[in-house]
Amino acid sequence: MRPLRAIENDPSRAALAGGLAWQGSIIGLPGRYTRFYEWYAILAFLDIVLTWSVLRLGGAEANWIAAVAVQAWGVWGLIILKAMTVAAVVMIAEYVGRRRPGLGWGLAVLAIVLNLLPVVVGSSHLATLAGHASMPDYWVVMAQEGAVVF
Repeated sequence: MRPLRAIENDPSRAALAGGLAWQGSIIGLPGRYTRFYEWYAILAFLDIVLTWSVLRLGGAEANWIAAVAVQAWGVWGLIILKAMTVAAVVMIAEYVGRRRPGLGWGLAVLAIVLNLLPVVVGSSHLATLAGHASMPDYWVVMAQEGAVVF
């Protein structure tokens, strides 16, 4: 496989060699698909925030692995599980991308698309639950538990 530097000036070939990697990272991270990883990390963060908010309003976690992590360690279980998932996806996409750039790019895109689902569902659940709960009470509970409230 040709080095990425050799095809940087040809966007069509660079896209085949690794998605938008030729454009570089927003925050300067190394890797083939850094723009995708940054969006994936943002969606993962939103997933944690929305999941925890829905749980605090009386909702339930649909993912049994995440439910076990929340049951055992609370929000930290959710954070650790999500961090491990993000790290695994990035490592797999990088590994696969070195051998088959198109497939690595596809995995990075798939990770974003699949992480959109819990964000959209969590947002709709939060909107539904918030309509049935008193929002000032919600913020009081969050503040009492030591959550950062902006």
